[in-house]
Amino acid sequence: MIKQIQTAVAAVLMLSIVSQVQAHTITVASTGTFGGGTFFIEATVGPNPGDFVSATDPTTGSLETGSYNLIPQYGVAGSGAVVSFEVDAAGLIQNISPAISAVGEGTSTLLATPIKIESWLVNHCCGQWAIFGGAGPIHHGYWNTSSPAIPDGHGVDLLANPTGVYDIHNFAAAHHLSFRIKVDGGIEITHESGGTSSVTDGVYTLVTDVGPSIVLPLYPDLDATLRYLQSAGGGAAGADGAQGPQGKQGDAGAAGTDGAAGTDGAAGAAGTDGAAGADGAQGDAAPCTPCDDVVNAAVDLACTALGISPSTNLQQLQDTAASVVATLLISANICEASCDVNAGIQAAIDAKL
Repeated sequence: MIKQIQTAVAAVLMLSIVSQVQAHTITVASTGTFGGGTFFIEATVGPNPGDFVSATDPTTGSLETGSYNLIPQYGVAGSGAVVSFEVDAAGLIQNISPAISAVGEGTSTLLATPIKIESWLVNHCCGQWAIFGGAGPIHHGYWNTSSPAIPDGHGVDLLANPTGVYDIHNFAAAHHLSFRIKVDGGIEITHESGGTSSVTDGVYTLVTDVGPSIVLPLYPDLDATLRYLQSAGGGAAGADGAQGPQGKQGDAGAAGTDGAAGTDGAAGAAGTDGAAGADGAQGDAAPCTPCDDVVNAAVDLACTALGISPSTNLQQLQDTAASVVATLLISANICEASCDVNAGIQAAIDAKL
């Protein structure tokens, strides 16, 4: 009984898992021809979807949620021309790589965008030429001066193959050229033999030993390159360049007109008084007059004064003497500090009286 229950539970779980795997309607198309016009879709895990095995462009079929590779018919044996993508649970295409090889993110249509190589030039005939993509020739023909380098005139459409190579062969001679298309749409030459090569203005030329010159633009599709740059979102800003040289000295400018006279500034505040100067040196002593000479002069002056205006009493006489003393003391420098001119005059008056 227990074993029957376990079997029933396992069956329910298996049914649940199977019900989660849904098939989605997906369309695969191309802006080019995939060389032979056919391609494969292989699952990276699980069985390949039958709707897209050796399919013709365009093809609509069923793809379950999962991861897939688109491989052009010419890429199955090592050209490296593979487009990886995912189908999510909603049936929408996600994570296309390389981004330059297809568009359709968030839609149910994967549109491959091969790069058209249409600038091949062969300067004269010499045998049959072909471009190989691993499993066999993608394009071949007898190229000569009277026909286009690619015989049907529309060029060769190639997907980016950054991990593989495309080969150009001359059927009657040795191998001449190998190259790959990078994820930015540019062409990288990986091998050359049987000739002399050069690059001028972005165009590669191989002058072959058998005659024809193979001319290959190194960036054949500028629109594809621009789309790659847009998908990459642009790189980080580069570092500043080195300082350029000093520019030539410019001519002298015209003389400017005189400016208006400025107004007088406000008067400054009065300065503080300077410090007192030091005392001057002691001067020489003035000449002095002996006390007796001063007294005698005073008596003579008093007599002269009394002669002009005689005194009538003692008080007037004394007043006259005092006036004479005061006059002489103003101008006289008496040698003796103890000289008493007034007493000398008084003594002379007393003697007279």
